Amino acid sequence: MKCARVLAATLAIAAVAPASAQLAPGRSGASDEPRTASEEEFWFFMRELGACLAKTKREQSMAFLATVVDSPQEKRAFDGLIRKGGSNVCMRNMVRATVVRAQVRGVVAEGLYKLQPPGAVPAAVASDRQIRSIHDFADCYIARNHADARGLLITTKLGTVEESQRVQAMSQQFGVCLPQGRKVPIVPTDIRMALAGALYRASTVLPMTAQGTN
Repeated sequence: MKCARVLAATLAIAAVAPASAQLAPGRSGASDEPRTASEEEFWFFMRELGACLAKTKREQSMAFLATVVDSPQEKRAFDGLIRKGGSNVCMRNMVRATVVRAQVRGVVAEGLYKLQPPGAVPAAVASDRQIRSIHDFADCYIARNHADARGLLITTKLGTVEESQRVQAMSQQFGVCLPQGRKVPIVPTDIRMALAGALYRASTVLPMTAQGTN
């Protein structure tokens, strides 16, 4: 592949607002009313949520990740995992949270991945493979840069400055795995979650079932 084609996608480090969450009374100062969590608190909650679900609901978490993205099966597995309308110890001190299923997939994948030793590293993806989703990107990237992807998960935390800096440094190697000919925003949290999913799939030899959008 010619260098010009590799660099055809324009990279831009982008920020994205997280979904919302509310802390329980008692974490809101003198008020007895829940308060909206800060961005830092939200990402801390997401980190803890993924680790907790992976440990306490391992089979359900694995079943959730085995479903096709945006499918009815994924929604059913997600509802069962989160137990909407019921209690969930993994919510900790959050009384309410609005999260994207893709984010939950990412943090659960990271939680499961960290519970097991590294597995097989996939063979390099052909350079002419069409990259249609962030999942394709992640599979392509870890095939070429497995150690860097793993290092991102091991040495940084979701939603932190360190994560953003690490992703920005890694982005120099993203070109060959990005859709060509169009501008691609690089959102560090999204990149991390996609790579977590790819690393988990590789470590468990789980076939990629999601071919939709991110």
